[in-house]
Amino acid sequence: MKITAKTIDKLIPWKIKLIEKIKQEKGTDKLVFTHIPKCGGSYAGQLLLHFNIQNNKHKRAIDIEPKTTFTIIRDPVERFESLLNYRLGKNNPRKDFPKRLRYVHHNNTITLDAIVQEMNQQEMLKFVPYRDLVYWTKNIDILISIDELPALLKYFGFIITKQYKNQNVSIKNRGTLSPKSKNKVHNVFKKDIAIWKYCISSSLTTDPRHNRLPI
Repeated sequence: MKITAKTIDKLIPWKIKLIEKIKQEKGTDKLVFTHIPKCGGSYAGQLLLHFNIQNNKHKRAIDIEPKTTFTIIRDPVERFESLLNYRLGKNNPRKDFPKRLRYVHHNNTITLDAIVQEMNQQEMLKFVPYRDLVYWTKNIDILISIDELPALLKYFGFIITKQYKNQNVSIKNRGTLSPKSKNKVHNVFKKDIAIWKYCISSSLTTDPRHNRLPI
């Protein structure tokens, strides 16, 4: 993932208020990042390294973290589609890929859509370190989309002045998901969908992780 035409130059007001509230509570403007798989974290990692911002990679935030914790999330349906494309682009299936479906790995004629239709909910939730957004966003102060990253960094005084290469891009050679398959993924990741909607809301709304307003 990379900075695109959708890139947001300024954070929405309620997120600015939330950041200021957290900074005041923690008494610091230091940041620490959690990398959620298939959400643009590899791309973001290049920027964080350049600005010397702490990157905890695939490690969940702790509840007593003294710095402001943040992470990047994305539409859960697109995220799951990206995961499958990424995994199927590798030479061999990982151990967490459903055993009964491993034959699809070496047969490029089997579409992504057909694979999703064959998967059950337990299999879709089994991928590691993928996991769901509910798992990864626990104890995270600030949730953003990849398009909000420049604005967040700018707010903390870090200005992006160069382009960075995409990292771990998923190979898309199995087609796309049909509305039926998208709806199936949506239903499996309902709680993630709620978190995503909260993240991209233009107005202050209830944080589904805590069932209350964040400010």
